[in-house]
Amino acid sequence: MISRFLSALAAASCLVGGIRAQSAEPRHLVPIPLYRPDSYDQAVFSVLIGDRGAEVWMICQPSFRPEFALLLQSELINPDAKDPYSPTEPRRWILSTVTTVRPIWHFKENPDGSEELDLRANVPVERHRVEIDESLANALRQVWEAVLRQTKYPEDGPSGVDGVTYVFYCRPNYFGQTWSPKQGVPADLVNLSAKLIELVGSPSEKREGLLNESRKMAQKIEDAVTTEAKATGAK
Repeated sequence: MISRFLSALAAASCLVGGIRAQSAEPRHLVPIPLYRPDSYDQAVFSVLIGDRGAEVWMICQPSFRPEFALLLQSELINPDAKDPYSPTEPRRWILSTVTTVRPIWHFKENPDGSEELDLRANVPVERHRVEIDESLANALRQVWEAVLRQTKYPEDGPSGVDGVTYVFYCRPNYFGQTWSPKQGVPADLVNLSAKLIELVGSPSEKREGLLNESRKMAQKIEDAVTTEAKATGAK
């Protein structure tokens, strides 16, 4: 299952079937379009994220492969706490992955031989999770916010089709997306997500090394965002 996540993420760096514009690839995330209630994007969000209170998440929408997500959430250590929203209540941090068993994007064939879009809005999902320490959780929250705060519209509009779309979110309300990135901060954030997915599916003896790699990758991205912001005068 985890290999399916990683192969889809890797597609961003080896995709050759998509149609890419000739302009330079954006070195930042771009805004996501408004989700229509009956749209594919809304169906993917509802199946993979829904009303789960994640601190950060990443949704991957590959062409022709099952969709999946990575989430960072906190849980009360004492589920019977009198004040579950109190900042003094101890919590644990959970990284989890969610993947559909079949792609939500689906066409059905009509009796006359024609095809029409038939989104699988109720497709089953598989979940995996691992607990991480608070220091890594905070590092991930910081780097997601640092990247997402630099989200802006590209100069030349959408860059292609039949690639891999990655959508990112962090609290309080930051969103951004990228399409099959090959360089820059967007690609780095996709690669960090791949490392975290590997962490979720790893045996216990490998987790310490993956935790350290994830921390280093997060810090490198945050440093790159800071450098880029200073170069462009962004805040």
